Amino acid sequence: MQIRVLDVNQKPIFTSGFIGDKNINEGDTLRIKVKAEDPDSTFPKLGLQINPSGTKNYTFVDSGNGAGVFTFASGFKQAGTYFILFNTVDAVYPKDSTFFFPIIRIIVFNVNRAPEISPIGNKSVTEGETLAVTITAVDTFDNTIPTLAAVNLPKNSSFVNNGNGTGKFSFKP
Repeated sequence: MQIRVLDVNQKPIFTSGFIGDKNINEGDTLRIKVKAEDPDSTFPKLGLQINPSGTKNYTFVDSGNGAGVFTFASGFKQAGTYFILFNTVDAVYPKDSTFFFPIIRIIVFNVNRAPEISPIGNKSVTEGETLAVTITAVDTFDNTIPTLAAVNLPKNSSFVNNGNGTGKFSFKP
């Protein structure tokens, strides 16, 4: 009697352990390393899906040896929730042996940023005359009107907040 044992393909599995949900602030960079092995001794291919589709500022590099790195450099207008689904595909039997890792949720928190003051440039004034300079500030974060103030003003000077994102600095040396 002759017994013949046929090889059955085994699906690749992730070996990097549990990767839970991640929280970051706008402007931060998140890196997630993943590793997978194929019990049949081949190197699986790694990939991912990210939602919402159209998400920017991310990369995924499959090193070709069962390891990969996902990098997400969130921008300052990317607050929200993102979902990543890592997958590994058997290099020999790609159609029937894809294994999906649990979905990872990334929450990007909104970060308030300081208002921006428009460039002023150098100014000069003749002694005894008055220098008047309008200062303008914009809050690009939430489009509110910033309140302007000045501290440590020189003698014979003043600053008035106009209440509309501008202020007037006056100086009479």
